[in-house]
Amino acid sequence: MSDIDLQNPDKELKKIAKKIAGGEEVTIGRVSWMGYLRPILLWVAVTFVVLLVASVLLLIDNITVTIISIFMLVSIPILIGVGLYIEVKSLNIFITNKGIGLATGTLPWNKRAKFIRWKDADNVVYYPTFLSLIAQSYKITIKHRYSDASNIEMDYVKRGNVVAELIETFIEQENE
Repeated sequence: MSDIDLQNPDKELKKIAKKIAGGEEVTIGRVSWMGYLRPILLWVAVTFVVLLVASVLLLIDNITVTIISIFMLVSIPILIGVGLYIEVKSLNIFITNKGIGLATGTLPWNKRAKFIRWKDADNVVYYPTFLSLIAQSYKITIKHRYSDASNIEMDYVKRGNVVAELIETFIEQENE
């Protein structure tokens, strides 16, 4: 999987077309920094709860309980933080010569991809808000021509307006 530079989308359009014509999968959309805010807040809440539970357990005068509470205090926030980071980092929008997809998950049992073939893709919509204009982070919906249930949606896409325009260009080219 290769990434593209969204700073100059017109220049990249030919590179992308060449790569996908060769059967390569090209990642064109990733989560921006805004997508990490919710997991960070969740991590802070979990860490606070673990801190409360561990502090209550530390009041018990038993060496085994003390060791368990210290282990909880250290390991649970680290594991949850790493897991949330990896889960958000794994979200990406990709294109191939067959269509557009959204890949999620890192572990074998939670990896999944939602895919729309070029002939079934209708259009792409990005949703500008005041905050998204400032942060350059947009929600994107890639609409399926025949079924709303098959739409691909991704929140907090870095430079999502440019990604939506690139995808729309490819949909127009493929459906001509």
